[in-house]
Amino acid sequence: MERWHFDCDGSVSMAREVLTRAVEAADRIAAATRARVFESSVQDFVRVLRTVPDGAVAEWSDEASRWLRTMADEVVDQIEEHLDADDGRAALERRLAAAIDDIRAAVEEADRWYRHYARR
Repeated sequence: MERWHFDCDGSVSMAREVLTRAVEAADRIAAATRARVFESSVQDFVRVLRTVPDGAVAEWSDEASRWLRTMADEVVDQIEEHLDADDGRAALERRLAAAIDDIRAAVEEADRWYRHYARR
């Protein structure tokens, strides 16, 4: 079940590709019933976020940045809910807590990249 929908015009193909991949990972996170699938999907989401600064800034937008940050916030909320469930797997909990930091850092890096290069 897809929870996200993002419409962008054809001029922002990089944004469309990144956001589509982020949506796919976020949907897998939301649907995961097994810890391994949940963690793997979280890592996929982090990898997608880290690709944003690799693209052309002309293919990104303020809307894409806001949308990505909102989606990242919701994914972080889902991870925190998973951590609150405390299933007793300390190693998994440490990795998921680190993933929250990775998500926040990747979003900040993407925002910094966009603000810096979009202004030129």
